Amino acid sequence: MSVYTDCDWDAGFAAMAPSPAEVEAERLYWQELDRQEHYADHLAAKAEQGADESDGEPEVEPAPAPRKRERIAAYDGLTKSERQALYVPEAYRVERTGPIQFRALNVPTGAEFTVSVIFGRFARVTSNTGREYLLHNGACCCAHKQNGATACKHESATAAVMAVYRQDPIFAELDAEIARRKAEREQQSPALKAA
Repeated sequence: MSVYTDCDWDAGFAAMAPSPAEVEAERLYWQELDRQEHYADHLAAKAEQGADESDGEPEVEPAPAPRKRERIAAYDGLTKSERQALYVPEAYRVERTGPIQFRALNVPTGAEFTVSVIFGRFARVTSNTGREYLLHNGACCCAHKQNGATACKHESATAAVMAVYRQDPIFAELDAEIARRKAEREQQSPALKAA
């Protein structure tokens, strides 16, 4: 024996039937979809007709493609064009942080280098990537220089520091003493060769 009567089932199905507003919305949806399909067919036919007519006419040059966005390197966060600013000594702002320590900030990129000048001839450079290099008389031996580059970012930062370093009177005295000792050695070397 069933607990449901025929009218209970009809009531359930009646609740599932779409309302007149839903039926109208469905009809409008299919009507709009049909209109868009006809419009797409119309545009395709028009393009085909235009292609047939313009066979004898010269084609218009397409617009140049937009420039490809430069890749940002993971190790220093700079693009290739930004990295070029690291090789210009004039692009650095130098401030003295200790007796022989300097901070060289590359203004266009924000890259920071720490340079320690030792006896006016050596420079210990900590680069923007955190690596340390020892330069003798401003010459670097990093991988960039070993691959044939004329200058590297470490040399540029050191050159900017040396421009500030040479202005200090204490360092000018030290440079004079180094030059004097070098001249003495050069005078002694011919005498040693003759003996």
